[in-house]
Amino acid sequence: MNKLVRLIGISFTIISFLSFGLLYVTSVNYLNYTETASEIPQNIMISEVRIPLITDESQDRTVEVLFTVSNPSSLTIYVTSIEAYIYMDNYSDIRPFLEKMNEILVGVGQFNLQKADSHIIRPGESMTIPVLMTVSGGSVFMSILNTTYDGKYYPYVFGTMWYTFEYIDLIEVVRGVSFLGARGVEPY
Repeated sequence: MNKLVRLIGISFTIISFLSFGLLYVTSVNYLNYTETASEIPQNIMISEVRIPLITDESQDRTVEVLFTVSNPSSLTIYVTSIEAYIYMDNYSDIRPFLEKMNEILVGVGQFNLQKADSHIIRPGESMTIPVLMTVSGGSVFMSILNTTYDGKYYPYVFGTMWYTFEYIDLIEVVRGVSFLGARGVEPY
């Protein structure tokens, strides 16, 4: 009987230590996840919009939007998807953006990747991720894209980014990443 009581006591002690270790690891992961989810949205920006010089509207052209993502947190993130709505402002139309937004939409650039193929950003690193959108030549969207004022383009871009984590299978969404080309963008 005495050996059985000792065995039960040792078993409860081992279970207690394992439970404490599991609780500790879970708490640390939750804190790291919460920290990352709160810091990443402030560390995403559209650093540049590249628009080619359009001399012939019958040819296809590709617009490139560069998203710069920094990871100040302690977890590795995997950027799986980015979506960018691209508008081209027409300075001769003085209506507010919300009134003319349907008429100046050029299109949507995006990519969707599996976690294994995604862009990996480790803690303390930054990465510039290109999002491409090809506009078909001869389309109304090419005419909208080819709207310039004083030789510059004035794009508005509104983006959304999806990311996940290395060992945590939760998907986070960051909306409202924007680029307002009020100073204009030189064609390349």
